[in-house]
Amino acid sequence: MKLQLESVTRRFGHRTVVDQVSLDIMSGQLVGVLGPSGSGKTTLLRLIAGLETSYEGRILFDGLDASQLSLQARGVGLVFQQYALFRHMRVFENVAFGLRARSGKSRLSSVEIRRRVNELIHLVQLEGFEDRFPGQLSGGQKQRVALARALAVEPRLLLLDEPFGALDAMVRRDLRRWLRSVHERTGRTTIFVTHDQEEALELADRVIVMNAGRVEQDADPDRIYDDPASSFVFEFIGEASRVPVQIRDGLVWFRDRKLISPRVEAPDGPAVLHLRPEHVRRVEGEGSIDVSVVAGRRIGPRRRLGLEIRGGFGRLEMDADAAAPIRIGDQFRVEITGGRVYAPSQLRPPQ
Repeated sequence: MKLQLESVTRRFGHRTVVDQVSLDIMSGQLVGVLGPSGSGKTTLLRLIAGLETSYEGRILFDGLDASQLSLQARGVGLVFQQYALFRHMRVFENVAFGLRARSGKSRLSSVEIRRRVNELIHLVQLEGFEDRFPGQLSGGQKQRVALARALAVEPRLLLLDEPFGALDAMVRRDLRRWLRSVHERTGRTTIFVTHDQEEALELADRVIVMNAGRVEQDADPDRIYDDPASSFVFEFIGEASRVPVQIRDGLVWFRDRKLISPRVEAPDGPAVLHLRPEHVRRVEGEGSIDVSVVAGRRIGPRRRLGLEIRGGFGRLEMDADAAAPIRIGDQFRVEITGGRVYAPSQLRPPQ
């Protein structure tokens, strides 16, 4: 199903929670909506689902105005962070609930319901758990039951609100891979909300980054990370450091040193250089910055170093081999090999 949002705005009193959001989501896409708490991402999902009905603009389902469609006619499946399973029902009955609730011509026979539920239990890898109650399941298993129940009614659009937020890190990683495989097998148009950038970049075909009710960037994961559209996206996605610099004739200068970085299209004057750890490299010689090691933490085979720019000009982060003989207090030089420059007027913190 194709989903379109045209200048959708939602206000609560004088506060605008979703602000002029326009999107085209094509059939079969897996889309992550990413942003900090209060950015409007969950309200946006509720508007699409029809749980919020007071808004400006238009939401279209395959070209039809959603405001003219009942919740049933929208064909939306919902999965929440809290699972919302019926505690008094076994796994089989939880999955079958939406099918048994059908009436009229859409009602299925008991044989067809059993066939459909068994297919879904196989899809979510819960064979042998059909007769267990939710209280007898782990968090990850409950989330799989919730997804199977949402898929049982064959929704045209699947919406997931922080689906893995209540689970521990290892279970979240496993379920992300599993959900990706389920999406590839079912081909459902799917939108999931998350505040976890790793989750969005790993799982989604397309990532929509929100801030203060607006879309900051809408792109594939590679572009979101490598070509952030604003200072907010740069800082929200991945690790980021800031360095005060000067722009002169398109070149970036730190104090009296020209940094090794591409020419920039920015007016002469003060600016801020945003960097990631991979943009910082230890060197000796021209174009380098003097730093002191003030922190370090292990990240797999690498060590993430916190570096203080000598002279009080800020901090950087750099990755080094975990076995490298670098200690707190060591002093050396680094060079800047990339990053993004923003004029002060372009800096947009989260609101």
